[in-house]
Amino acid sequence: ADGCGNASAEPPPASPASTVQTASALSPATEFHKPFLYLTQTPGEPGNRYFRWFSTRDADLLCVSYKSRSDACTYIGKSTWTEGRNWLWLLARRSPKRYQFYIFLDDDAAINYNEGNGTWQDFEAGLVKYEPALSTCLTHVTPVDPLPGYDAQTISHWDGIITAFHHEVLEDSLVLPYFDGDDGFSWFHSQSALMYIGSVLWPQNTLQINTLRIRNRYHRKYKKIKPSCGIKKICDSRRLWETDAFDGHFVEQRRRGLSKGVSHPPARKNASYVLDRGQKDKWLLARSVYWNYIRSTVRCYELEDLPRVQECLSRRSYKGISRMQ
Repeated sequence: ADGCGNASAEPPPASPASTVQTASALSPATEFHKPFLYLTQTPGEPGNRYFRWFSTRDADLLCVSYKSRSDACTYIGKSTWTEGRNWLWLLARRSPKRYQFYIFLDDDAAINYNEGNGTWQDFEAGLVKYEPALSTCLTHVTPVDPLPGYDAQTISHWDGIITAFHHEVLEDSLVLPYFDGDDGFSWFHSQSALMYIGSVLWPQNTLQINTLRIRNRYHRKYKKIKPSCGIKKICDSRRLWETDAFDGHFVEQRRRGLSKGVSHPPARKNASYVLDRGQKDKWLLARSVYWNYIRSTVRCYELEDLPRVQECLSRRSYKGISRMQ
């Protein structure tokens, strides 16, 4: 995620009472340890502010560190943005605690409270209200303006600073783990693949919550997209997405969505997000370099011992981008 700016003002004192209403009948609250788990990757200690914000009556914090060891976080060593998020996904899935929503967040995300940009609790309330499959909030690089009069709207393209996953999507879907095959080429691609697939599977339930606006406080160096291969070429290339799920009409609509930011009023969850075997096989068994790589990635993450997971991941190979040059 691109970012700049100064440190945000401190949030107002939080109320000791829970701000989140009971989950809907589609996702009974009794299933969950708490409604929300925030997941972040950080160089070392996440800082006290993160524990103030996200260790609450309604939320817990899970973190991994990649530069120095921390008592609060699981140390994973040198890793890309994508790899860090996948380790968080793996640890969350292996935890005996279950949450209704899993909110992946950059560790420098901040709110300028002095400008009336909402609170984390406003975002949480939007998640409970609509129960989206995937969701984000307003950011300093939001590609579409909020729809007047709506507290949420559909979205197909957003910055990776924050992405919230419904528990059914995190536990049983095709958007996770993140695709890290092109991390040597661009750290944007993993988020692009996630957005693309989410737009196919849940176009009415991939939402932007308009009651919170955040930004990155810092700008860190990372690999970006090469000028010779734009974001639309990556997302729409038949050489990469070799599956019938992407027909010509949808590819064209998706291209327009990327360039113009098409949005519609939000819809509440009215069915399970869990994909049946036939739906998943249509994608996972597709004969493409992308899905071959995803299959090998999933097999690695299914190994019980974490060092073996890391060794398995290091042995994968992917040549998709070289075919697109």
